[in-house]
Amino acid sequence: MSVSLSFFAKYDDVVNALEKMEFDFNNVTDDSLEEIGQETTKKMKAEAPVGTGKLKSEIDYKLEKSGSSRKVTIKSSAENADGEEYAFYVEKGRPAGKAPPISSIIAWASAKGLSTAVAQKIAMNIKMGNSNANRPNPFVERTFKEIVGSVEDIFNKGLKKLVKDF
Repeated sequence: MSVSLSFFAKYDDVVNALEKMEFDFNNVTDDSLEEIGQETTKKMKAEAPVGTGKLKSEIDYKLEKSGSSRKVTIKSSAENADGEEYAFYVEKGRPAGKAPPISSIIAWASAKGLSTAVAQKIAMNIKMGNSNANRPNPFVERTFKEIVGSVEDIFNKGLKKLVKDF
C-alpha cells in the first residue's frame, strides 16, 4: 500500500475561465473608464473659468476602444472665432504679440456687460501683454491633481469586483 497525492488540471476549464476573465476584465475596464470620464468631466467643469460659459459647457469625455486598448479623453471643444480650440490659451496663457480674435473678446465683454470699445482696448492690451488675460489659468492641471487619487480608487473598485466575481 502507498499514500500519495495527485494534482491535475483540466486545461479546457482553465482556458474557458481565462477567456471569461478577459471578457469581464474588458467590461470592468470600460466601466471604470466611463466613471473616470464622468467624474473628471464634472471636476473639470467645476475648475473651468467662466467668461461666456462656452469653455465650461463644451467640456466632455470620449471613450475610445480599439481591440484590447481603451482610452478616455476629457477636453473642451470650445473654439474661438478663428476656429482654434481656446482651452489651451486659458490653461497656458497667451503670449504677448498675438491678439485673440476680436469677435471672441467682444462676445466675452458682452457677457460681462462691457462695451465693444472696452473689448477692443482689452484685445490690444492682450496683444501688448498688459492684461490678466495673458496669464495662465491651469484648470486642467488642477483637475488632474484633484482626480488622480480617484482614478486609482475607481480601478481598484473594478478589479475587486472582477476578482470577487471570478
